[in-house]
Amino acid sequence: PLPPPLQPPQRPTLTHPCASQCADLRSKAFSMVVGNFALASNTASFGELSIDVLREVLASDRIVDCDEAIVLEAVQKWVATAPETRTQQADEVLSLVRFPLMNTTYLSEVVKKLEIMQSPGGQALLSEAFEHIALVHSVRDCPGLETPRATPRRRTCAFEDETTLTGHTDAVSAMTVYHNKLISGSWDSTIRVWNMEHGGGLERTISHHSGPVLALAMCSGNLISASGDCTLMVWDPENWSLVRSLDDHSDVVNCVCQFEDRLVSGSDDGTIKLWSTTSWGCEVTLHSASEEQPCGVLCLEVCGTQLISGSAADGVPATIKIWNTSSWTCERVIEAHDDSIWALQVCASSDGDKLFSASVDQTIQVWDCSTWTSEQTLTDHDGPVYALTCFEGKVISGSDDEKIIVWAYDAAEQEGTWKPERTLPTSGIWSLAHFNDRLVSGLANHAINVFK
Repeated sequence: PLPPPLQPPQRPTLTHPCASQCADLRSKAFSMVVGNFALASNTASFGELSIDVLREVLASDRIVDCDEAIVLEAVQKWVATAPETRTQQADEVLSLVRFPLMNTTYLSEVVKKLEIMQSPGGQALLSEAFEHIALVHSVRDCPGLETPRATPRRRTCAFEDETTLTGHTDAVSAMTVYHNKLISGSWDSTIRVWNMEHGGGLERTISHHSGPVLALAMCSGNLISASGDCTLMVWDPENWSLVRSLDDHSDVVNCVCQFEDRLVSGSDDGTIKLWSTTSWGCEVTLHSASEEQPCGVLCLEVCGTQLISGSAADGVPATIKIWNTSSWTCERVIEAHDDSIWALQVCASSDGDKLFSASVDQTIQVWDCSTWTSEQTLTDHDGPVYALTCFEGKVISGSDDEKIIVWAYDAAEQEGTWKPERTLPTSGIWSLAHFNDRLVSGLANHAINVFK
């Protein structure tokens, strides 16, 4: 018998690089649309979306900070782009609008009269919304209350007081995050490690500094602590053992950050020092203080390839200095505040990167990072502003006036402005950090508040 014919070898199934690139681009585009829905829905491109893509967008819980009225307006615009074909699809798309979340008066006086709502499907959605709202107001325990159309969409910075961590015996002046752990430093000279996966349980207390712990940062996989005892300490976060103690500063060490592969520290001795993260030796010393400005360095921030420092005020205005990281020379000195600058924070906006500086003079200045000109002064705090952080495009400030303020960029205003979006009453704030979807505040009353 003849042998069976040879089968051609099977070609391996290959995924073309473009396929993964396209999937990545689609994911990024989707995130951009749901993250900026109000702006995206006003573009001509929104009207060109296919019904499949529109369905996916409108069904998403990730549409951020958007009133459902805006979602309904977007549906009307999409239908109006091609009414001949899309009118028949209107009911399907309307079913993804969460009418029960709308204001009752708005439903009755505006939505009910819209032409798009006159179909049987639209009328049914309105009836469902009114029924749901009535049930909520009657406080009846009804399983039907939990429906997809009654589920709120995502809100950035929709913080609620979740829990309070106690254990420090003095003000909580520094915080940072390592994996699922929150690390806090205090004027009681201790560092505490909290396991946030287990309700914020205290996992470790480190008592090595002889002065207040004023700053904490993760740098090249290590925890760095800066203290009033004039030292920096390097800790191994796997077992919280001391790796190195750095004592080149001659006065209080106020701040630390990482720049590329170096550790950077600022001190009341008027210097900024850059340290190797392999040998932990001091490689560069920048002299921030001068005879004209004999002030210490209170805060540090990185903006692209530039290092930024903020100073104390000692009879002269507090300054921001911009450092050229190629030559390690000071490129610019800005007289920024009437009193000491305790926090710097860079935040991206649709108008480019902005630097925020917070001061004891109770103000926050907003600076354009390309020109270093002041664009706005925020004056809503009534006490020294000690802490800043950036969270999902919003800037959050904490003050001794017992307020946390969430600031949002309003591009609709002429030249754009930052406005207070929300105020959280609390005790006096000395430090802020964000941990996944949580905002964490270190308080003057020795506690830590965790908002979710």
